[in-house]
Amino acid sequence: MLVLYVQETAAANGVTAMPTFLFFRNKTKIDLLRGADAGSLEEKIRKWYGSGDENEDETAVKGQVSVTTSYR
Repeated sequence: MLVLYVQETAAANGVTAMPTFLFFRNKTKIDLLRGADAGSLEEKIRKWYGSGDENEDETAVKGQVSVTTSYR
């Protein structure tokens, strides 16, 4: 989101730095990450959404697409 135009929404979600990554499950915020540390971002994604392995339980969001393989 462009914080300049949605300051109220940013404040309500604890966005105090750019970039800030918000993690949601069932419309509830479950975590956030401030800063552009790729390793920390990958860790949070694995923690909350899995590693993306084919053998994992099917917990992914329906229609989810891996941008890692699609846009490199």
